[in-house]
Amino acid sequence: MLPDELARNELQKAAFIVTPGRQRSGMLGGLVEALQRQYIEAVIYTGVRENPDLESVTDCVRFLKSHRPDVLVGFGGGSSLDTAKAAGICYANGVEDLRNLLAMLKKRRSTPVIMVPTTAGSGSEVNYWSVITDKAAKEKLSIGDPGMSPLLALVDPRLCISLHEKATLYTGIDALTHAVESYFSATSNWMSDMLGWGAISLIVTSLEQAIADGQDV
Repeated sequence: MLPDELARNELQKAAFIVTPGRQRSGMLGGLVEALQRQYIEAVIYTGVRENPDLESVTDCVRFLKSHRPDVLVGFGGGSSLDTAKAAGICYANGVEDLRNLLAMLKKRRSTPVIMVPTTAGSGSEVNYWSVITDKAAKEKLSIGDPGMSPLLALVDPRLCISLHEKATLYTGIDALTHAVESYFSATSNWMSDMLGWGAISLIVTSLEQAIADGQDV
């Protein structure tokens, strides 16, 4: 699916944004080979940190500047997806420090970013926000701009079957929390209520089985 989408959009060099553990899992091996068969080059950034911070985003942008990809692929959980979105818009605007980007009045749209989530928790694959930690200020920054919107999200439940049962539980509860927050939001509307309640119903009836049998897609 991913090789076809890259070829359809005439994207020739992809940078995968992943955690070291995701790289070690071997999940990317077959995918990179499939890209190469379509003459699409792939490079892999493995410096994503859990709860990404300003320094890790800067490190990722420097990697992108050295390899010059024309598309980023956030592959993994929320940390990988948030890092890809934050680094993608910094790279497109020629800045390494996310704080410098925030000071810009006009921003170029991000380098195309494709989201491939491997957990069900954050929902980061379908929004234009990233949560990045500022360690010096001891706070989390919510970075958002319409120009950070992903090009597309490729959601395949088979990518979640190797997830440990604890991670399945925690990310499932995370998804439930987002759905409950949406439903009780003061700015909710009939459509968000419908989607929020639908998500709550699906999670409550499915999460226990997903934990008991991770192979049950």
